[in-house]
Amino acid sequence: MAYVINKTNGSQLIVLEDGTVDTSTSVGLVGRNYTGYGEIQNENFVGLLENWANNNPPARPISGQTWFNTFNKTLNVYEGNKWVPVGSTTIQNTSPEGIDGTLWFKESTKQLYIHNSNAWNLIGPEGLEGFGETRSVSTYFIDSTGQNRPVILTVVDDKVISFISESSYLIRANEQPHITSLYNLGYTDAVLRAVVSGFNLNLFPGFNSTIAGNLTGIASSASRLETPRLINGVAFDGQSNITINSNTAGTLTRGNYLTGANFNGSATITWAVDASPNNLIGKVVARDSAGDFSAGTITANLVGDVTGNVTATQGVSTFNVVEANEFVGATLSGNALTANKFKTPRNINGVEFDGTSDITVTAAADTLTGTQLAANITQLGTLNNLNVADTGISVGNSGQLDIFINVSTPTIKDNSNQGITFSIADINQISGAFNFRLINSSLALSLGGDNAPAMIPVDDNVSNLGLSTKRWNTIYSSVFNGTATAAQYADLAENYLADAEYSPGTVLEFGGNKEVTVAEDETRRIAGVVSKNPAYLMNSELKGEHVVALALQGRVPCKVRGKIRKGDMLVSGGNGYARPTIDPKIGTIIGKALEDFEGTDGIIEVVVGRL
Repeated sequence: MAYVINKTNGSQLIVLEDGTVDTSTSVGLVGRNYTGYGEIQNENFVGLLENWANNNPPARPISGQTWFNTFNKTLNVYEGNKWVPVGSTTIQNTSPEGIDGTLWFKESTKQLYIHNSNAWNLIGPEGLEGFGETRSVSTYFIDSTGQNRPVILTVVDDKVISFISESSYLIRANEQPHITSLYNLGYTDAVLRAVVSGFNLNLFPGFNSTIAGNLTGIASSASRLETPRLINGVAFDGQSNITINSNTAGTLTRGNYLTGANFNGSATITWAVDASPNNLIGKVVARDSAGDFSAGTITANLVGDVTGNVTATQGVSTFNVVEANEFVGATLSGNALTANKFKTPRNINGVEFDGTSDITVTAAADTLTGTQLAANITQLGTLNNLNVADTGISVGNSGQLDIFINVSTPTIKDNSNQGITFSIADINQISGAFNFRLINSSLALSLGGDNAPAMIPVDDNVSNLGLSTKRWNTIYSSVFNGTATAAQYADLAENYLADAEYSPGTVLEFGGNKEVTVAEDETRRIAGVVSKNPAYLMNSELKGEHVVALALQGRVPCKVRGKIRKGDMLVSGGNGYARPTIDPKIGTIIGKALEDFEGTDGIIEVVVGRL
């Protein structure tokens, strides 16, 4: 008769069959009439006596079990999910497992932590991984009278950067030996150094610290002025030397017809008559560096460029280039850069043209050049190459089809709402062609289909997708409507909601806070085995946090325990495993074994749904 083994709290642990040994916990539980039970029982006692002393924790623990870690010499207890130390502080660099109230000393930073609310919280002191001591430190200096004075040091990587004092005093000479065992102040001289009440920086030679940012108060010195100031009109901020011009009573300013800078007494200035081409009324007429004149009106024989109005009452004037808004007078001879009309009209392809109006030239298209064809062209010859812009081309009198580039994607767009038909010549078809269409939702609905876009053959039931020698790799579809002639995998499965994530091969039963949960030993509520790749999956649209496919019929991998022979009846062995039985009860059978098994636990193939 089987033993029912209960935990201390009264809950059932296992049902122990006659002549068997259960290894679902760290101890071997021996059934009635098991031969050679003495060694197992004695090893159980030794394990309990030494608290399973080892570098690694025992396998398959249960809540409340203890383990002595021989590596760090600590006693640990299993609290249901993890091992936690008992009655000692863990000393290591990485955070250990813990429960509320346990302590951890981090060696690298010499900091103490306490575990609270699922996290390690720092007790102290402050520190930084990978560096020397970095924090504020309370200590004292000895002043020139021998009195202890409290200070707060700012320490970064074992070096004092600054300190704060509540009063002003003189530090005694050679104060370094007092504090050198902790921090290096960087001096051993006999100087009496003055401490001020407040923040002290650069007091000792080893500090070499600076302040970045804005300060309010009076500085004894500065590197530059924040706002430059003018000295005799010259900006000065203290970063470099400047030269101050003599401060004259007034500035000498040049007139309109002179060249040169104004004179303020800072340097020698030379003025000259302005002989530039600036055309100012009343300007002094002078030759420039090329010997030319520049003025408003000049009556003279001129040689060179002339800008302005020219009036010649007699004689002959010769110019290289004449640019004018208007000519007043009799006749000009020479070549004009532009004109409103040709004096003699010219023929272009037999059409007279004098420049006063546009004309239309008729000619064969192969004699024309340019970027645009006339709108009334109805026929073109053979094109060797045709390049169009991303906006593409429109086909049909009403623009039924557009071919264009959408951003960077080649696109064919149907504007007719009649879909797009692709036709391939095929003499074996009644119509002489194989035709298929891409249609929109409304057209699909009118043809008796669903209200969704579709790709359809024009002729029903005559076309194939792929060949036996040219197969598609994978076809993805939410729904398959047709006849399957073969299946790659071997089991029929159905989706259920589970209370946790379960791996393939796990034995489940109906129960838990969802539909299925891990099966207890020899349960009569058996549901099935978690499938890995079902050949057919029912209830495939089921949604939830943990959805599992349970094999209901066929062959499937299954977790097993104990000695098994091919063809043995299998029932639940607890913890998601199956085990053999010679006397199965109604509702307990999972299936039959397809393989022999000699190990403690493993995975074999079984046939589910077979009695």
